[in-house]
Amino acid sequence: TGGHAPYDNGENYEACLDFLRDTANESQSEYKNYYKRSIISSAARFNRRLSELEQRGLRDSTLVIVMSDHGEHLWEYGGLVDHVHPVTPELVYVPTILYHPDINDDDLPTYIQHVDLLPTVFDILGIEDEFQRD
Repeated sequence: TGGHAPYDNGENYEACLDFLRDTANESQSEYKNYYKRSIISSAARFNRRLSELEQRGLRDSTLVIVMSDHGEHLWEYGGLVDHVHPVTPELVYVPTILYHPDINDDDLPTYIQHVDLLPTVFDILGIEDEFQRD
């Protein structure tokens, strides 16, 4: 699940609400450890996918995109554990990775919005954006 509950606490939860109920009395430190383990696990899955692409000879011809839909509050702003409100940098500034051997770091802006993703991908792949509005 990466940075989204249910975090990795050693259990396999089908529903986020079950995880939140079962971990409601955990310490902040332990809860943050669950989050950290989830991020580490997500990064490991990403690296395995890159290795699979490499083994299949597809890594140099595949555009890989990794991103999130939002960030998380983990006790910031008065103790919030949430990802709904208030709107803060922790929620709206989410990491995004675009990997392709032909991408030069200078070709990409340092800041993009979610709505920029499709036009950015079209631009990287040289696809004419038929839906572009003036």
